[in-house]
Amino acid sequence: MLKKHHRQWLKIMTTAMNLLIVGWLLTSIVIVLLLKRQSQKHQETLQLQQQLKSYQCKLNAKDQEIVLAYESFALSTKELTSARLKAIESVQVKAEFLANMSHEIRTPMAGVLGMAELLQQTNLRPQQQEVTNNIITSAKNLLKILNEILDQSKLDAGKLELDPKDFHLLSFIEDTVDLFLPQINSKALELKIELAKNLPEGIHADSLRINQILSNLLSNALKFTATGFICVSVDHTPTDNGKISLQFSVSDTGIGLTPNEQNKLFSPFSQADSSTTRKYGGTGLGLSISKKLVELMGGKIGIESIKGQGSRFWFTILCQPACTQVSSSKSKETNNEWVSNRSLKLLLVEDTRMLQQLMLAVLGNLSHEVAVASNGEEALSQLKHGDFDLVLMDIRMPIMDGLEATKVIRSWGCNKSTIPIIALTADIDSQNIKQYLANGMDAVCAKPLDLSVLLTVMNELLVEEVHSQKYLIEQA
Repeated sequence: MLKKHHRQWLKIMTTAMNLLIVGWLLTSIVIVLLLKRQSQKHQETLQLQQQLKSYQCKLNAKDQEIVLAYESFALSTKELTSARLKAIESVQVKAEFLANMSHEIRTPMAGVLGMAELLQQTNLRPQQQEVTNNIITSAKNLLKILNEILDQSKLDAGKLELDPKDFHLLSFIEDTVDLFLPQINSKALELKIELAKNLPEGIHADSLRINQILSNLLSNALKFTATGFICVSVDHTPTDNGKISLQFSVSDTGIGLTPNEQNKLFSPFSQADSSTTRKYGGTGLGLSISKKLVELMGGKIGIESIKGQGSRFWFTILCQPACTQVSSSKSKETNNEWVSNRSLKLLLVEDTRMLQQLMLAVLGNLSHEVAVASNGEEALSQLKHGDFDLVLMDIRMPIMDGLEATKVIRSWGCNKSTIPIIALTADIDSQNIKQYLANGMDAVCAKPLDLSVLLTVMNELLVEEVHSQKYLIEQA
């Protein structure tokens, strides 16, 4: 019995041990699997950490790139802003330089022209008269070159503005062409004028700039044509928006141009070739300026030419019909000598000695009494202690300039503060003229002075026909 019980016990113990071993083995397997899984997870975690570290490094690098890019952008923006400010300052300095040069060159030019014209009116021997005429012609040519250089600079700086007004188209064309008749006749050339039917009687445009373009084309035609003819044609086309497209052309039988020479024509300081400049003269700016002026007026300019046969220059502009009634202004004068109907008391404010002498002579010949001040302070003193009918005021002067003196006069608040003041200046672009008028000046006359313009303006401001022309033929 005992033995049987012992065997049962052994069997139970064996079974228990087997179960225990199996349990231990299973537990060991589970533990090994868990440890392996944990090791894998650890490896995965390490890989993830390495990836995260790599991504973090890349992100830091990108952040650094962004910072550097931002700093570079900020620096570029700062440099661009600085460059822009410098460019604006450069334009302002250039504009001021041009204004100074215009004044400094035109002032002695006004003296040369004025004195030569005064000399021309004296009793000269034929040879002296010829020399005087040559001086005047040379001075006018020099002034034309100066005007071209200043115009080109203004156009490059975007400072040139148009000044459109109503004017009589046919009179304008005839007056422009008539200026070239003496030269055309002297070269025995035939002049043809071809005007389209139903041209508008009046247009609203900048007649000064159209005259500048047309005169340049006529001058070139004259310069390069020895025999044959010059033909001026004008046509027009209405547009859908109510404007008018005017087409001007100047044809000649001159030297003509090759296609290669034509390609250079509208560039600044360019002519067909270097020998052209030596033989015919000129700055090479006329056509460049004309092109930009035409484009400002909404048009185009071009050329058709055959070497040795002649050329046809044409340009178009956009304009509007005249807003007011216009009439022909054309008149032919046999003698344009001006006379005064009464003596005026004038105050001339001018710092240049030669121009003082010139104006004293010109105005003295008209029996006017002229007092002279060399700067704005002297002008104020003389106005306080004397009575004058009108002030002729230079702009650029030492001690006190013309603008400052005018502002002081207008601030007095008495009868003398309303005295008419005419600005005499070489700084006559549209912005400057607006500034002069805004500061109290009544009118602006350009240097070198055109006596007819000055006396006409004086009449208008005094509301009196103080000056008139001695001999006139009735209106054509």
